[in-house]
Amino acid sequence: MLAADLHSHRVKSSPEKLDPTPERRRHGRVELIEETIADIDGNPAAPFKSQDAVECLFNRARITKDQLLAAERFREDFRLAHLDALRAADLARVSGTAPREMMPGFPAERARRRVYDALAALGGRGLLAECAWHVLGQEWSLRRLCRERIGGNPAEASGVLVAVATQLERHYAARRRAA
Repeated sequence: MLAADLHSHRVKSSPEKLDPTPERRRHGRVELIEETIADIDGNPAAPFKSQDAVECLFNRARITKDQLLAAERFREDFRLAHLDALRAADLARVSGTAPREMMPGFPAERARRRVYDALAALGGRGLLAECAWHVLGQEWSLRRLCRERIGGNPAEASGVLVAVATQLERHYAARRRAA
């Protein structure tokens, strides 16, 4: 089939045929998100998103909406701080003080400070901070966290993630009260 034929075939596809592939479904629950995005050719596409571990906990009523929002806030700060590019971060290096090379006033630096404060509230270098770093920040699955970092089984690790969400919610609530 020529590229032009593929393009016209894709445009004529009905929404019913735009289901995720079986390979995509094997990676957990997949849902259609409301916003449409452009595909590589600029045509509207139906975007699918897999649920992460925190969303699954919320959907199973294991965490509250405030805990979900706290976890999402941590994740957003992690992205703004550009910490997601750090692939082999050593949590032992995360301290309660800002390195000298960090200049206040820049959005990434302020986000990095908020991430470090949240990690400190989770105990610094312990299991909760490691779970937040890898599962919320790096967007690892609980299975990968268990396999590569902490051992145990993912069902037990979900309890750790519940504790992380709970502590983050308390941390951010305390910050709001102090402001």
